Amino acid sequence: MRALSEEVARVLRARATNPRWLAGQMRHGYRGASEIAKTVDNLYAYAALTTAVPSRHFDLIFDATLGDEAVRAFLEAQNPDALQAMAQTFANAARRGFWLSRRNSAMTMLRDMLGDPAPMGLAS
Repeated sequence: MRALSEEVARVLRARATNPRWLAGQMRHGYRGASEIAKTVDNLYAYAALTTAVPSRHFDLIFDATLGDEAVRAFLEAQNPDALQAMAQTFANAARRGFWLSRRNSAMTMLRDMLGDPAPMGLAS
């Protein structure tokens, strides 16, 4: 038996940020993009409902998905709605204080993806 925080970290590293899992999802096109977006949404839900999701987990999944040029291009081509949903989820995580990005460009990228100069009250 594992603590919830340990299980979230294990699933995040073994699945959600694993390049092999992401490549597998990318082979499934539209549906794979939906699964990637759903994974980000699930992490956000755990952050909202528990204390088991530290900010660094959002950094890891952002870097593996929207922060990765190939994955971002895949999402944009196969399922732009999933891309927008993920950007909104990350923006909400930042706005609610679940994610304090270590990456200076992350908030700029989110603003560009959402087409809003300051989505959800994000600061620079």
